[in-house]
Amino acid sequence: MSTQKAFDPFDLSASQEDWDTSRSGSVNITPRNASSTNAHDVNSNPSMDSNDSFDPFGIATLSQTPNAGIRSASDDPPTRRPREDSPSTPPEVNRVTRPSVPVTALPPKLVLKLTMYEEVSSQARIEADGTLSSNAAIEGSVYAQVQCSDGRKNAPFAMATVDPDFSVRPNQKFLWNDATMNNNAFAVHIPKPELGYVPVAHYSLTKEVQHLPVLLERKVTVQDTSCRLAVQVRSKLTNSGDIEDLTIVVAVPERVNGDSIEISRGEGVWDELKRTIQWKLKALETGQSFMVSAHAKLWKPAQEDDDIRFP
Repeated sequence: MSTQKAFDPFDLSASQEDWDTSRSGSVNITPRNASSTNAHDVNSNPSMDSNDSFDPFGIATLSQTPNAGIRSASDDPPTRRPREDSPSTPPEVNRVTRPSVPVTALPPKLVLKLTMYEEVSSQARIEADGTLSSNAAIEGSVYAQVQCSDGRKNAPFAMATVDPDFSVRPNQKFLWNDATMNNNAFAVHIPKPELGYVPVAHYSLTKEVQHLPVLLERKVTVQDTSCRLAVQVRSKLTNSGDIEDLTIVVAVPERVNGDSIEISRGEGVWDELKRTIQWKLKALETGQSFMVSAHAKLWKPAQEDDDIRFP
């Protein structure tokens, strides 16, 4: 009767001589038919059979010790790059030496505003040769306003006339150092408390003019207690262009009742404080004329020899 061998996939029924028990009680298992020449490390990869053609990853060509040529960064001792010694002294820097310049304060900022008020009168006369000339008289005043950055005082300024024919009379109240610089120039100093425009100089000029730009004609009619004033201005044909911003101002004498003044022609304005009538015209073309008129009542009837003037 035949005996069947029990299923032993790990060959545990091997003979006793195949087992070697150490004194310490640990067991070393040596596989059957294993020799020291073909033994492999348990951590090494098994060799591939050269007859096995299925090798999609090319494992057969690898070395039997694949980790032999690979070294990790942790295997080598850490190394440090030698540190360059910092210089004990900073590098030399070429510096440009600027010449020493004394520091001086800037002069104060001065804003000067000027305005002028001028009156012109003329009287025409016919010379012996038949030519027409006029004697023009100009009276004017200069007003100044100063704004200075210096909080303590205003800076002085100088004024001079270009035309030597002008007769200039500085205002002694604002004359600097109480002396003129020369005949046509002088220095002005306006105190800090003065905020508005102040008169700094007055001037006058009388000159013979051969060709005046306009002709002025005035006519006054008086009848009993009423009077009528008419003024006509004409631009000469010899003018090179139009006259712009024309203003006509007539002074009303005290004999005229100011409350009764009525403007008959033109856009005139009656100033009760100055007792003047003022007409303005934007432009007067060459050769054209412009007429204005007004009428008023007198305080008492005028006599035949009374000469009522409207300067």
